[in-house]
Amino acid sequence: MVHSQSENELKKERLDAIEFDLIIFDLDGTLLDTVPDVHSSINITLKTMGLPLVTMAQAKKAIGPSRDIFARIILGEDNLSRTEEFFRIFRPTYEKNCYQKTRPFAGIMEVLEELKNIKLAVASNKMLSMTKIILQELELEHHFDIIVGPELVQHPKPAADMIDYSLQRLRVAYDRAILLGDTDNDILAARAAGVQSCFAGWGYAATKDALKRDSNFYAQTPGDFLTIFQKKTG
Repeated sequence: MVHSQSENELKKERLDAIEFDLIIFDLDGTLLDTVPDVHSSINITLKTMGLPLVTMAQAKKAIGPSRDIFARIILGEDNLSRTEEFFRIFRPTYEKNCYQKTRPFAGIMEVLEELKNIKLAVASNKMLSMTKIILQELELEHHFDIIVGPELVQHPKPAADMIDYSLQRLRVAYDRAILLGDTDNDILAARAAGVQSCFAGWGYAATKDALKRDSNFYAQTPGDFLTIFQKKTG
């Protein structure tokens, strides 16, 4: 069920009453629109393997959940036995192309600039080396106090490990942190860790109503998210 306007306003009022010391951003679909480079790299890989190409919509659906789901969506059930071959080709292909067309979503740069006096983190299920390459090439890395990938923890999102790692390294209390993300992995990770969550309505989630309901707060645009914090950061 979609929140009524009054429910969304109430959520914003509740969020305005909380002082945050750390904002943890998801990468794909939250900070950055990575689909164009992921899509082209997938199809280069599939062409090399002699397999059918996928659409942009299929690539978008595959981003975020997990390595296994990614492979299942892209390869299909009939070709899952070639998963290791796929990733062996895909990883170096994507590494060469991962920042060609990837860009911050409209309004994200304003968010990062406005919140520069708050600790900021990235927690992504994408390989850490790839995340760092993208952020470095787009000259965004300096905005973040810590960048966390699956290699640094035992379990990726939706487990709490990445959130725990960020909070412990930055010495931030759990009730002073919020995670901004666009998939159920993000909302579930925040819940598992016991931190607040904000659903990024501009991201890649195919079904948004459930995530609006299950997150603590909701922002339709990066500008909406920024508005929530202006009173506390200005």
